Amino acid sequence: MRTEDALKAAVTAQDDLAARAEALRTQLRTAAANSTLTDELQQQLAVAEKQAADQAKRLAESEMQRAALQEQLEAHNRTITEAQRQSGEAETDRENLAGTVAFGEALTDPDQESLADLLEQLRSLLADLTDTQGGAGADSPAGEVTVPPPGKEWPYPRGEDVWTLSRARRSLVTYDGRLSLDELWPRPEVERLVDAFLQIRPEGGRVWIDDDGDATTYVDGVLTYLGPVVRDAEDTQFNDPPIGTPHPPGGNRYSVTRAGIQRHPDGAWLASQIDAGCAEEVRKRLRAVRRSGGRYRVDSTGAATTCVDGEWVFAGRVRAAEWFPAT
Repeated sequence: MRTEDALKAAVTAQDDLAARAEALRTQLRTAAANSTLTDELQQQLAVAEKQAADQAKRLAESEMQRAALQEQLEAHNRTITEAQRQSGEAETDRENLAGTVAFGEALTDPDQESLADLLEQLRSLLADLTDTQGGAGADSPAGEVTVPPPGKEWPYPRGEDVWTLSRARRSLVTYDGRLSLDELWPRPEVERLVDAFLQIRPEGGRVWIDDDGDATTYVDGVLTYLGPVVRDAEDTQFNDPPIGTPHPPGGNRYSVTRAGIQRHPDGAWLASQIDAGCAEEVRKRLRAVRRSGGRYRVDSTGAATTCVDGEWVFAGRVRAAEWFPAT
């Protein structure tokens, strides 16, 4: 504002000097006969013209200063605008980073047992998302599940244990190839089961087994029942590895703590499902390999595994009579 006021004052002064010079010229023409007055007026005119020229020079300098100040002001405004833009981008980046961190924390298991456990959970979640979900038929009595005959569509969710049925080898092995049914059953029993499954899916492929021992596979894109896998406990002879040795995980998730054994995700406690004394014996047995307890998995055959030092190991086997009832 000071620069604009000074500029206005300079313009006014210049106008006054121009008016004075014009008045002196008029007087000079009027007093042409008086040489002495003419000389004085000419001198005054010269002074006025010089003052007018000086004022014009100062006016030009003031205009240059004003233009320079205006340019500085615009540059300052651009700097402020850029700073505001960068601040907005920084805030957006901060929010995005916060969202990324929150997402990472949501994926990470609270006790961070191992990367293998996290990957297993992600695979299970992906299988659930891509699965064709179903439920018990409306005509079934309450609490009763009607099992279709082998070769028919399976109307319920598939199991979590994934195996591979091979026609060439006449075998049924876990999807990672680390465990074969031959290690659990006598060979004649394995051949009988494999041959029955190949009657429904001749080319072989992936097989899903649930906690009840019901096996399913996809035939022409339809989830199809293959038949039961679980044998009677009295007849089953398992070739279990030593406790604490590496073993592939499978089946539902459970927490084994000082308070007892809890099933996920419904939170049911084993002590509320069977005799409390029996449940306590199972808890002690499973904690033998991992004294602090933690996350365990139990597959459809009763094999229990847990993660120790980043590796899944065999934690023992539970019998159907001492475990959660099949649902």
